[in-house]
Amino acid sequence: MLSEFVRDHREEIITRCRARVARRMVPRPTALELEHGIPLFLRELEQTLGCDLRQRSGAATAAVQHGEDLLRSGFTIAQVVHDYGDVCQAITELAIERNASITTE
Repeated sequence: MLSEFVRDHREEIITRCRARVARRMVPRPTALELEHGIPLFLRELEQTLGCDLRQRSGAATAAVQHGEDLLRSGFTIAQVVHDYGDVCQAITELAIERNASITTE
């Protein structure tokens, strides 16, 4: 299950995301993005994945709030979008390396 995979490999995913963000040329990463943005997003992803489907509409509302909070904190839209993509790529790469089966359920 994806929620368990993310929980069990949280630190490795964060490390991989930080490495991906640090290599990015545009937009240049900020210290705030590396230290705060990625772990916060991953924590919220874990919480959302841990909810049953009936509760996920509330999680979507929380995601909107999270995006607004990041923008108010000085993150650009590009940083937020790229960070989300980096998290997705890090999880996918790690799952492939570990032969983890992650279903759409």
